[in-house]
Amino acid sequence: MSVDTALISTKQGFRISGDLAFATVAELPETGREKIQTHPGDDFCIDLASLERIDSAGIALLLGWKRDCIKAHKNCYFKSIPQQAKRLIDTYKLGACPRTG
Repeated sequence: MSVDTALISTKQGFRISGDLAFATVAELPETGREKIQTHPGDDFCIDLASLERIDSAGIALLLGWKRDCIKAHKNCYFKSIPQQAKRLIDTYKLGACPRTG
């Protein structure tokens, strides 16, 4: 069962409400990109406190928005990352930098 997903504008960026899953992410990349490009300031916060569920498609979407922030010369921050997302980030080794010799 999927939950309606919304990107709710905040002073710092936007808050995601609902699911970030394969069934819900198709229409979200452009909406998020527009919010990032039109947001004033150098910092952009994506608040995940109201996120119901996330899967690998949701993680890919978050990475895409992080790239959009970089292209827009903004610092991207994720707030209130749920445990489910942290497990996926660890599984795909997205949170660690490789060791250098």
